[in-house]
Order: sequence, then C-alpha cells, then structure tokens
Amino acid sequence: MRKTLVAAALLAGAPIAAHAQSSVTVYGSADAGFLSEKVDGKGTTNGIGSGMSSVSTFGFRGQEDLGNGLKANFRLESQLNIDQGTNTGALFQRWAYVGLSGGFGEVRLGRQVNLGGDWTPQVVSPFGQTWSNASAKSTFNYANDDTGAGSRLSNAIYYYTPRFNGFQGGIGYSFAESGTEVAGSSNNYRVITSGIRYEQGPLSLVLTYDQAQAPTGKRDTSNMILGASYDFGVATVFTGYGRARNLNTDPGVGAATGDTRAKGYVATGHTKDQTYSIGVSVPVGAGTILASYQRATESKIGGISLAYAYYLSKRTRLYVLYDDIDFRNHTLNRDIGVRQIALGIRHAF
Repeated sequence: MRKTLVAAALLAGAPIAAHAQSSVTVYGSADAGFLSEKVDGKGTTNGIGSGMSSVSTFGFRGQEDLGNGLKANFRLESQLNIDQGTNTGALFQRWAYVGLSGGFGEVRLGRQVNLGGDWTPQVVSPFGQTWSNASAKSTFNYANDDTGAGSRLSNAIYYYTPRFNGFQGGIGYSFAESGTEVAGSSNNYRVITSGIRYEQGPLSLVLTYDQAQAPTGKRDTSNMILGASYDFGVATVFTGYGRARNLNTDPGVGAATGDTRAKGYVATGHTKDQTYSIGVSVPVGAGTILASYQRATESKIGGISLAYAYYLSKRTRLYVLYDDIDFRNHTLNRDIGVRQIALGIRHAF
C-alpha cells in the first residue's frame, strides 16, 4: 500500500499537500523471534534475535512520471535491529540511489547491491540472502569484502537493459566500493559488477560476474555465480555454482558465526573457492517447507538448513528454522560447527 502523502512530507519536510512526487512508497519489514545458537567451543546463547527469516528494514521508494515514457526513480533503505531498536550501520546503508528509467532501460547512481548479491541468491537457494546462516551468503562469495562489503557498492553507477522475452542484462561500476573516492584511481577499491538473467514462467536462470580492481598490495578478486530454479508446482528446485578467484579475505565472512573464523585467509595459502548448492521449497497447507545443502570446497564452509514458514496473511508469517553450518577456522585448522534454532514472526508493510 502506498503512503504517498506521509512519505512526501517526511522526505521533503514539506506540507502534506506537497506534490513533488508522482508516487512515494513507505515500505519495510519487521522480523524478530527467539534464537538459540550453539557454537563449538563457545557454548550456547539464547535470546531474542532480529532479522532471522528476513532482514528488518525501513525504506522509501519513489517515482515521478516525466512524460514520454521517462521516469525519475529513487530508493532509500535502512537496516534495523528489532530486538534493540537500533539502526545497523549508516542510515541508508542497504540502498541509496537516484536514477532515470524508460524505453532505454534504467540508470541508477548511488549505493547499490552488486549483481551477484541482488540477482543470484533467490535462484541458487530457497533461503535467498536471508534466513541467517541458512542464507546463500554463507558460501557464495557475493558478500565477501573483496567485491563489496556485505554485497554493497558505494559510489556506483548501474545500467539495466529493458526486459526482452524474459531476458535482462545489467552492468555497474563502483569508483570506490566503500568510503569516499581519493585522488588517483589506483588508490581506490573499484568493482565492476555484471550479469544476465532469464525469468519466464516456472524457469529462472542467472549468471553474474563481479571483478574487483584493488589498490596496490591487494589481489584483483573475481567472483562468478551461475544459478537455476524451476517451479514444478508441487515443489520448486534450486541449484547453484560459484567460483571465486584471487581472494583477499575469508570466504563466507558475511555469515553470522560469532567471529569464530580467522580473517587472514590468504595467509593460509587459499586464494580461491568453489561453491555448490541444491535446495527445494514445497508448499504445505498455508505455508512452505524450505530445505537446502550448500558447500564451499576450499574454505570448507557449508551444511544443511531446514525451515517452515506459515502464512497468517500475505504480509505476516510465523516461522521455525534449523541450520547446522560448519565454518573453517584456519588458525586452529579445524571446522567449527554453528547450530541455530529460531522461532519468530515476520511482518511486511
């Protein structure tokens, strides 16, 4: 539902009668519940967690019709910790862009998600990029700091083609993936992100490639992800493959593990990784069962995940999650298991 007048007033500091935008939507989600997490060697923690089945967010999305098919667009999105009532990182650290769209496609300027993180998770896994450690982020390297911290790219320009017979392409460039640009291009951590996807009927296919242009002393990391999913009606099957090269940091660093892994990944001699995943979602009554297995071969991260989401309405669901994911501690040279059990509620608005 659009909250046009309220959002326009909030954003512009103008009277309720302001007409600066053709449409503005206030949107978001609130997700919280009980989380029990056991980390090998550290014991078990119990408490209320935020964003276990989806990230808790608050954002604004707007569009103005400029005529002749041309539109001005913007998006501002923040991440929240519902259990503490705090904001995560910068105010609009998830999305902050403005752009134009039309028959030529769309151009966006600002902070955005690399295409590996934006297009692939929901195709390679039923858990997408959410559901805590069950997320594809635990093994696929799109959230690695090398190609965008948490998959985010600041100071970026993106171009998306129009959709044609189910196909769409995209390409983006970040002049400095985090922080402010400094003099001399080679002194900035730059990233090129690209991808092509196909979505038609029950079939989804995606291929993305992210390439870092690192400052002196760092490796130029690359990350390729290929994914496919098919909805058979009685179940949707997901599968994915990832290949990362010239890594500077530990793969899977985006996952929540209580900091159990060593960060100096290159020091161990491992500078590449391969990831495989398979998953399924099955409608059952008013809900859906989700299950997946994922494994990264070099970093030795992976495991199983199982969840059930029960929909009280289109916007509100109850859920239960179990995952058992091993993360390699390269300093200790052994796997550390992290097991999570969560029960919660998620409401979208």
